[in-house]
Amino acid sequence: PAGTGSGAGDLRYSDPSGFSLEKPQGYEVRSIENDGGKTILVEKIGAGTGFQILVSPYDEPASGFTVARIKKDLPDLVMRDAKEFELSGGRGVMFDSDPDREIWFVAGDSLYQITSPLSDAEAAEHAAATFRTE
Repeated sequence: PAGTGSGAGDLRYSDPSGFSLEKPQGYEVRSIENDGGKTILVEKIGAGTGFQILVSPYDEPASGFTVARIKKDLPDLVMRDAKEFELSGGRGVMFDSDPDREIWFVAGDSLYQITSPLSDAEAAEHAAATFRTE
């Protein structure tokens, strides 16, 4: 069920577009549709902090999603301590870009860009690690 349920067993956020992730304990999720994609806001209840996930269409194979590929499109992007990783049905890159942690990955026909202040980086990494397409 999509939304912001508060029950202890309701930690999985399922998006109608066909993916889900485990929301960190104490966070709520809301989705905002935008041109051709959506923004998922994952906010710490009562704290005014959290992270966002930008979801947009992606029409290239996930296997080609690398640091080099990102640098080709965004040569001025700061990417410190970049690490490439595999996930179910996709491929991603995690890096620090002042002052945020970025976790970008391709799965299915979408690009997911998680942006988090370093204070919420652990929660963002947890959400990415529990991501799956449905």
